[in-house]
Amino acid sequence: MMLKPSWTTLRLAALLTLLANALLPSTAQPSKVTVGVSWGHLEGEWKIHEDALRARLGSLGAQYTRTDAKGSSAQQLRDMDALAAKGADVLIVVAANPEALRPGLARAQAAGIPVVAYDRPVPDPAAFYVGFDELEAGRMQARAVYAVRPHGRYALLLGPGAERVRQGLLERLEAALKAGDVRVVAERSVAVRLARGAAPAALAFEGAKAGPLTLGPVMLEALLVRPVPVTPANLDAVLRAGWVSKAALCQGVRAAPPACR
Repeated sequence: MMLKPSWTTLRLAALLTLLANALLPSTAQPSKVTVGVSWGHLEGEWKIHEDALRARLGSLGAQYTRTDAKGSSAQQLRDMDALAAKGADVLIVVAANPEALRPGLARAQAAGIPVVAYDRPVPDPAAFYVGFDELEAGRMQARAVYAVRPHGRYALLLGPGAERVRQGLLERLEAALKAGDVRVVAERSVAVRLARGAAPAALAFEGAKAGPLTLGPVMLEALLVRPVPVTPANLDAVLRAGWVSKAALCQGVRAAPPACR
């Protein structure tokens, strides 16, 4: 599938810029570079990522190999070891459970294999993070919702590993919460994410920011992509990214937003 500019391709662009500029040019024989990708659960949106990643790595002369842990942290640790044993020169990890991957990172580091944590930061400095600025994602969500409903009761539906999104959201709503204009009446963690990492300056590009990322007591090197808030006004971005068909997006919608007209 050909992907058009979107939040998905920005993350992929950040990841592929990192690989192309930091790994492949430093290798005498790029065709010999093997990139092992450990997917925490290869379904849904990740199929779009995989297609673009495989195509770009192929164009760079690198070999792509992957595993799918199907949501199991224990399996993902075994997968990381298996990819390393098969000769992976670099590992890309989309974590099923970021906290659980530290032993695998330690083994990869001991073997001299660089690890890139994609989309979900692993709280270990051994992993370079490429993904969204999750704090800013939370702030954007809060600004968009507050603009529509500055008074009332809010329910927070959070995806896995969304603590930093929550932090940014509550930071932006702090004044309204203290004033009593807004009340958080429910908070739930859901399995489906509703929106979604010092790198050398040469790795930065428009829409991304290279620099340190603090996760509690851990400081990571990261390439962070600015998130794109999705509202009824820009639902066409969802269609351009290929996440959903227009028929599925607009089914049963009476007051049609611009994307459905």
